[in-house]
Amino acid sequence: MANVKLYGFDKLEKTIDKISIEFLKIQGESIYEGAKIVADAVKEEIRALPVDERNRPKDGMLHGVKKLQKIGLEHGLGIAPQQNDRGFENVKIGFDGYNMLKTKSNPKGQPNVKIARAVESGTSFSEKIPFVRNALKKSRNQAKKQMNKTFEIALEKLLK
Repeated sequence: MANVKLYGFDKLEKTIDKISIEFLKIQGESIYEGAKIVADAVKEEIRALPVDERNRPKDGMLHGVKKLQKIGLEHGLGIAPQQNDRGFENVKIGFDGYNMLKTKSNPKGQPNVKIARAVESGTSFSEKIPFVRNALKKSRNQAKKQMNKTFEIALEKLLK
């Protein structure tokens, strides 16, 4: 009967164990690096939003946001903690909190998410300015590249 001996599988098994333990951490770091690039692109688009201090004009439409709304959007932008959505690891980039523009209906200030939605989609009295959509288009490929780069570097360090 033939006898076969294979060597090196102990090292391979240790390497696979090491990767499986650290994989989620590396994956999370990579996702956040991509999310940072997208969030920075959204911030740039917020800074580029035109300022229009008029109240609901009777003639024409608003084109832009008030200065306090713009500041609120920039400060309210954030990245949510990573979560697993049916097998996909995701982070969400979005708006939280209130701006400092107080109104009768919003005595704490206007919700940033509401302002972002109104600017992105437009309203009956304001033009749409798709700043989030523009940021996603501009940053998508760069974010993917950064995620791959981060993952590869972390994996190389792990395998050394």
